[in-house]
Amino acid sequence: MGAVEDIPWGVERPEDVVMTDFSSWGPVDDGRIKPDLVANGTSLMSAKSGGDEAYGASSGTSQAAPVVTGAAVLLQELWQREFPGHVPLSSTIKALLLHSADEAGPAPGPDYQFGWGHLNAERAALHLKQSADADRVFAPVRPYPAWVFEGSVAAGQTIEYVLSLPEGMPLRTTLVWTDPAVPVRELMLDDPSSQLVHDLDLVVGQDGVDHLPWVLDPFQPDAAASRGRNSRDNVEQVLFDAATGVLTVRVQAPASLSTAEQRFSLIVGSPLAAEDMSMTSLVSGTIRFGDAPLSGINVRLTGPASRGSTTGEDGVFMIDDLPSGTYSVEIDPSPFDITPSLSELVLPRDAGRLHVDVRSRMRTDAIRLFQSSRLLQSGEQAAAVDVQSVPAGGLLGVELTFTSHPQVDLGNAAVVLDTNFDTTVSPWSGVDAVRLADLALNQSIRATGDGRWRYRIPILWVDGQAPEGSEARGTLSDTGRVDIGRIGARRHTRDSSDGPRYPWAPGAFNHQDRRRVPCRSGRRHGDPRQFPGWKSRCQRHGRHGGPFRHHARAHVIPYV
Repeated sequence: MGAVEDIPWGVERPEDVVMTDFSSWGPVDDGRIKPDLVANGTSLMSAKSGGDEAYGASSGTSQAAPVVTGAAVLLQELWQREFPGHVPLSSTIKALLLHSADEAGPAPGPDYQFGWGHLNAERAALHLKQSADADRVFAPVRPYPAWVFEGSVAAGQTIEYVLSLPEGMPLRTTLVWTDPAVPVRELMLDDPSSQLVHDLDLVVGQDGVDHLPWVLDPFQPDAAASRGRNSRDNVEQVLFDAATGVLTVRVQAPASLSTAEQRFSLIVGSPLAAEDMSMTSLVSGTIRFGDAPLSGINVRLTGPASRGSTTGEDGVFMIDDLPSGTYSVEIDPSPFDITPSLSELVLPRDAGRLHVDVRSRMRTDAIRLFQSSRLLQSGEQAAAVDVQSVPAGGLLGVELTFTSHPQVDLGNAAVVLDTNFDTTVSPWSGVDAVRLADLALNQSIRATGDGRWRYRIPILWVDGQAPEGSEARGTLSDTGRVDIGRIGARRHTRDSSDGPRYPWAPGAFNHQDRRRVPCRSGRRHGDPRQFPGWKSRCQRHGRHGGPFRHHARAHVIPYV
């Protein structure tokens, strides 16, 4: 550490940083930049040897060093608050300190007198805090243009970080790594040979232009820093005027390393000044079942203010401009069990991401497959024969039995079979397709007692090209598990050129399930030729001799 004069009012311009007459300058013999930083080292109160309570003013780099050490320890404490249980790399703390330093010296960039600048512990802490807050927020636009990364790179590898800037700014990027010890060699006075073992490179690209780091010339120590490839230091920094939009930060390793990989720390961007930070909080996140996002879910926070948001197709919601305080959390519609079981948030403590998983309050007790010569007609069940396998090209009836939570009333609900995503399976196809489709609209869920409900799914037609022994994945969910699905009700319309269609209308989607059955060869029951839309789709996508997949989804939806 270098020692400079005290600056009680803070650094406002580089000329404010005044070097003491006793602090040593660089470079070191191999041209590396030293000192790393400068800090106040004059007339600081320090412990003395005269007694247990002896204090006195002292000056020197021995006073500047503990100033920087104290800042480093406070950064570690802040890190533990933001990332409990994770210990930062020493190179990360160093990178934060160098990255956030105030410009000092006669020219922009580092130099051999002031190093990377004057310590600014507040800016380092703001950068760490805002980066952590921004990482927790699931929002379309990052609220703070500050990033902190820790990573590792193998020999010959390039690690890329693609970032988006909401607006143009002078963009600073700093790369720091703890370099392995150089092999022991014969001592030489003023040895100029490089001491760097792992020569990583930092490049920042935007709009087809690569921006390179600062470099100093040890043979011209008074010269201003230029830009180029730095092959001496284990610190590299790129600074340029970045435009709004996407940029790529690349960390490149040489063709060979003395270890399996080299860990590194990367700091990008700048924090907002403390006075520019909003005094309100933002909460965002996702509503999902497993990995499946749910759209149309309303999330409302009520407390010092009342704010709400509805999830989009990606299941994401975002609520901002929330004053500090305690908020109750409401998620609607709510025929779901919610994990975690949330009742309140305390802001700003709980600001950031909020991921909610939901589970259906229904279960499928039975899925029955059958054939009948009188499907959807009087006497259907008298002529019904239960089957355990799907006849290729056949028309099937499907009966579902559900158990629902007492709070879930299915009396006005409808079940809809959706096969639009799989072209080898069709509902209501064959010679009687139109008639069967019309009959299907009259089907309703009926209660059987003890919270159980039964429903007849309209007819399902399976592509006749299914080979013997293949498995028909007769899914009533394309996710492979009970799924809530998207929010909405379906209103029935039919397009004769492309089979039945079910546009969404407002409502709540409660349940999905699926069925797998083996497929057997068999005569087609119902020739689909009079429905060229379905026929051409089956021909286009059928896999002769390959595995056969039959997908269909049944949705339980309250009508509006």
